[in-house]
Amino acid sequence: MTVLNIHWRFDLETEESVTRYCPQCGRKVSFVDSSKRRHNANGKNIYQFAIYKCANDHTWNKKLDIYKAKPVLTVNDTEKELCPESVEDPTISIGELSKQGIHTLCICIQSVASPLRLDRALSTKIKDVSRTQIQKLIKQGNIQVNSQTVAAKYLLCEKDYIHFHLRDMSCL
Repeated sequence: MTVLNIHWRFDLETEESVTRYCPQCGRKVSFVDSSKRRHNANGKNIYQFAIYKCANDHTWNKKLDIYKAKPVLTVNDTEKELCPESVEDPTISIGELSKQGIHTLCICIQSVASPLRLDRALSTKIKDVSRTQIQKLIKQGNIQVNSQTVAAKYLLCEKDYIHFHLRDMSCL
């Protein structure tokens, strides 16, 4: 059985505002963090940007960090791991993981800043499964927290382990 281990953080999102000149508006305006992030790769560097928007939905990208690209490492077939020290948690695709032969997704919650429901947390990080489908999978027992069946309204805590069994997902 192939398992993919990833680490997620749900830190408190602060509404950060920056005043700067907007070329489209033609004046200085307040830009607010949209909580969306963008990554660009250029040679051996990976750049992370925060996307800010003004009141007229014009965007500005603020550079957050620069990472060095790492070479691809070979890992054994039974367990693959995304880098746990990543700052920005990637959204994942269950369809792509299934095609790669991943049978179980093990998610370690590293931090939760405010109470967050299990179904809501999964729907924000998984791009090809709706919240309703996630609720059905939880009821079927395909999604468990700390190896126990829980309700969709379960509030996540730091150090919780979510086990997402990708096979036998009849509701998708």
